[in-house]
Amino acid sequence: AIAVGPVHVNYGDLTATLKNGVFKISKLTGQFYSGAVDFTGTVDASKATLALDLAGSLQGIYVGEMLRGTAGTNTFGNDQITLAVDGKINVMNIALKGNGNSPEAIRNSLVGSGQVSGYLYPSVVKGSLSFVSFAAGVASIFSSEMGFNSAVLDAFINRQSAISGQFQLAEGTLTLQDQKVQGQNAVALITSHTSLTAATTDTSIGLDVGKTGSVDFVMTVKGPVAAPALTAGRPLRR
Repeated sequence: AIAVGPVHVNYGDLTATLKNGVFKISKLTGQFYSGAVDFTGTVDASKATLALDLAGSLQGIYVGEMLRGTAGTNTFGNDQITLAVDGKINVMNIALKGNGNSPEAIRNSLVGSGQVSGYLYPSVVKGSLSFVSFAAGVASIFSSEMGFNSAVLDAFINRQSAISGQFQLAEGTLTLQDQKVQGQNAVALITSHTSLTAATTDTSIGLDVGKTGSVDFVMTVKGPVAAPALTAGRPLRR
């Protein structure tokens, strides 16, 4: 087993060779939050600066288990309603490259990409979805923010929603591109830039209700990852 902070790879299986300062990984498999790890690549320490080049995939990662292992919980909410976030995701065609002479330098230099697929399943574990949904629906007459909340409750809660998209990693920033979450008669379109060094995020979530082909609501999530500011409203129309 391999543990790096809160990240755990169980039942690891590694086959590699070391020659002239080059560590060549021909097989790295294991279990990552009940999903399968499969990587190959090289770690080259033969020159003045260490360089790594990895390729692989993560398949069948349980979202709830990953959140509990990294964030400490997969439940979020208040006294009125509490949700548990579960699901299963795959990250395929992962390619990572980086170099440096310290863990921080390598992290900051990493560039990479991959494709995300799977599904999310947020479910109510405390409170009444019907009551909260009704209240949010009534309040949406007066508030576009409540309109966003009402649309999310109706389209994604207690439902399995497919997720797809791509990610890019460069200069310490993780960028989610063309991320789509397909709900019941609604689609969430996500664009996100998260700094791994500053631990900040700038995320925009556009909600297309009724699959009209246009965004009906927009939520922004901006600021420190631990406590970002959330705003929601109608998109600006030209």
